[in-house]
Amino acid sequence: MKFSIKILKFLFTTLVMLVFFEIFFQLSEIKLPSYITDSHLLGRSLVPNARISYRNESFNLTSINEFGYLGKAYPKKKQSNVYRIAVIGDSYVEGLQVKTKHHFSSILENRLNSKTTNTKVEILNFGRSGLNFRSMYIQYEL
Repeated sequence: MKFSIKILKFLFTTLVMLVFFEIFFQLSEIKLPSYITDSHLLGRSLVPNARISYRNESFNLTSINEFGYLGKAYPKKKQSNVYRIAVIGDSYVEGLQVKTKHHFSSILENRLNSKTTNTKVEILNFGRSGLNFRSMYIQYEL
């Protein structure tokens, strides 16, 4: 009798802990990499508006903007006094392991904007992990 009560307590405790961890992971948005889709033409691409918790080489919580790339989501219509620079490359350019404020594209954008008065510079990060020259060319042409 005491043994069966111990088993029931163990099962109940295990169930409560599983529910607790499920709620914790849902609220903290720690997920498997569901922010990546595969395309036979472009290779891997990012899902717009996805939240990312990157834990491979470092720990970084970030998000993908509404257009499907990392960084600020600038409007599609560019103003006349704005210069846009697109950075294209592999995982070094993508920089999932780096916080946005420490990414080279953010630093470059801030420095260029501090040097100019009448114009504004916007840098768009189109980096993708595993991107090769063929994929970069196709992405550039699209």
